[in-house]
Amino acid sequence: MSRFAPRFRAQALAAALTGCALAACGQSASPASAGSSSAAGGNSSSSAPASDPADHPCDFVTQAEAEAIMGSPIASPHVGVAGGCNYSASDQTTKETIVHFNAGERDRSDYDHSKSLLKDPQDVSGVGDAATCETITAPVVVASLFVYSGKGKRLFSIVGDACDQDKQFALKVLSRL
Repeated sequence: MSRFAPRFRAQALAAALTGCALAACGQSASPASAGSSSAAGGNSSSSAPASDPADHPCDFVTQAEAEAIMGSPIASPHVGVAGGCNYSASDQTTKETIVHFNAGERDRSDYDHSKSLLKDPQDVSGVGDAATCETITAPVVVASLFVYSGKGKRLFSIVGDACDQDKQFALKVLSRL
């Protein structure tokens, strides 16, 4: 088994929950602006991104910010197989944090549905309009933070090593939505 297999499973779960299995939620994603084109490395400090954050998930937390939060050097952030931005330790450990946005706008009911699918959700205060974190420990510790922000109607997740660390990532993301 690959050292990243448990993380990949957690990332897939986060992607499924934040995406809320569009058909199962009975909602369709809003299409991204047809005329917008976002250059990779666009201005992430603008008050409103030109397109759907799911199209450019690595624009919300810089490499330096991720290193400060994670407490170690990381490889260049990159979009992973499930569409989230992966921030991986450069020393080849399993230390990794993933920022994943659902596509399109969402309302609070999508967050509530995602939360209802978790086994042991713990509410997290001070993050967006609603946030919950769940930690699993099989075979490695993985914390998944799910956040809803009414600003821009966004639902996103952070999958990392601990809820406190995930919260720091989420606050960076929210400051740039």
